[in-house]
Amino acid sequence: MSPPTSSPLYVVAYAACVSAAFTAAVMTVHVATAERVRLNDQLFEQRALLELFAGPLGLRADPRDTDPADVDRLVARRFDRTLVVTDPRTGRAFRLVRAYGPDLGTGAPLLGYAVPFEGQGFWNTIRGLLAFQADGQTVLGIAFLDQKETPGLGGRIAEPWYRRRFEGLRLAPPPDGDPFL
Repeated sequence: MSPPTSSPLYVVAYAACVSAAFTAAVMTVHVATAERVRLNDQLFEQRALLELFAGPLGLRADPRDTDPADVDRLVARRFDRTLVVTDPRTGRAFRLVRAYGPDLGTGAPLLGYAVPFEGQGFWNTIRGLLAFQADGQTVLGIAFLDQKETPGLGGRIAEPWYRRRFEGLRLAPPPDGDPFL
């Protein structure tokens, strides 16, 4: 005897079983890959830092093509993320990244800072890093770590031609009226 497939109770029970099976599969994949996703996000941020400070650090290789272990070692040697700063206006605390060259702890000169930022995009929150010189006056670059804008439209903010527009901008209004951030 075949099950009554046209019965509403059968349809609901079948849909519940299939949904439960697929939900369990998706949750299993999510849990199994959570650590890999975290490591990839960390590597993406480290490569963004290296790209932002490539000039001052004297890097010749593209950080995107550098081995992850080498990226990790270079960031550990050149960047200090221990300073927590509080925004006086909003009260929000964040880590201020300091870039040094050639090695931390050897009296290396401070090359600049990177400040995390986030703001509302059209579809979702946009997160990134803004890097500026040690004098606090000139932008070295900007990197977008997380954005979910429409590809070909708002998503173009992550493209190099757009990000280069920020390089060299002043952080404070100059007396001569040049562009500033």
